[in-house]
Amino acid sequence: MSKISDFKIAYIFIKKACKLKDNGFVDLPVVFSDQNESYYDNGKIIIGKTSFVGETITKIIMSYLSNFAIISSSNSVNATNIFINEEQKNMVHTSMASFFRFLTFSQNAYITPKSEKAVVKRLFHRPFVWTMMKDFVCPCFNSYPVKNTRVIEISDPQTDICFLSEDEKKDEKIIILNKDIEYGPCVDAHLLFYAIKAQGLDPEEIIARIFDSQLKSVFMDVGDIVYETSPEHPFGQKDFLSFLLTIAEYKNVSEELIYEIANRNTQKIGAKTAQHQNPALNISDTFWFLGLIEKMLEPARGPDWETYKHLHPYFEELWGKIEKERKKRGRRGLSYEALLQLKNEDTNTSSDGSFIIEKVLSSDRVW
Repeated sequence: MSKISDFKIAYIFIKKACKLKDNGFVDLPVVFSDQNESYYDNGKIIIGKTSFVGETITKIIMSYLSNFAIISSSNSVNATNIFINEEQKNMVHTSMASFFRFLTFSQNAYITPKSEKAVVKRLFHRPFVWTMMKDFVCPCFNSYPVKNTRVIEISDPQTDICFLSEDEKKDEKIIILNKDIEYGPCVDAHLLFYAIKAQGLDPEEIIARIFDSQLKSVFMDVGDIVYETSPEHPFGQKDFLSFLLTIAEYKNVSEELIYEIANRNTQKIGAKTAQHQNPALNISDTFWFLGLIEKMLEPARGPDWETYKHLHPYFEELWGKIEKERKKRGRRGLSYEALLQLKNEDTNTSSDGSFIIEKVLSSDRVW
């Protein structure tokens, strides 16, 4: 039988409500029925028919909060209701339903068609989570080998967004991912949590150690790169904030994190880096870097190094003449006509006995 704590987002929402009312959380059983109504009955939350997991979570939260005083009376003498009146209850219900509908039908939903059957993948199919495990979590906490855990995607309104199971035949952990949720940052946050657990580590302890040490800045810098705001992804930073707040909720440090992120973003305003982009023009400000590459490759231009080495004296001789003429005329530079005249003097047949190819070939032309 499922419990409220099996649905992580519902669990977090209700725990926050209990903390606000200074009451303890009661982990009630969740029973699914074929009825249309959802309600609280004798120490259980009865959930009627639902179409997707977001609707299920909404009904769990609303059933608990609507009967908050009755449920909390088991461990609190002065328990009171959450909602002042029916209007406030309806407003919270509408907001909750809208929020979970956003998670389910995000702007990136249905880019690829969903399969109604279970789809078996591996952790590396989620690049951000795989990179965090392979290059951050496992090296920092000395956990090897890195497990490329199997991820089974299902669509079931009666299961949580993500949870850990076990294949007894192969004796390995399996992550079950509910593909009803489309919002990437939310999926990544839950998947990272259970990937850490599948690795044999305590995810709550790992998250606490990351956010209580210097690892936090590295963790956030990696996220900044992955969720970078760009013309193609204008909500990159907002998505990163959603990811961070979701993962931070496991240790209840989200409020402190909001202030820190706001401070980081304030410091970044007006600071341009080599990777800075101008979103208005949709062009990169790193065009100078191409010139740098050209400068570095300049000595190697041509078939090989010998070509450059043989041509270099001629280039030096020409620029020497230009510099001498510039000083002679007392100018900062030479006009285009002056350069042509200088080049013409350099190829004058009367002075050095050389020939212009065009003149030599003119008698052999057939046109």
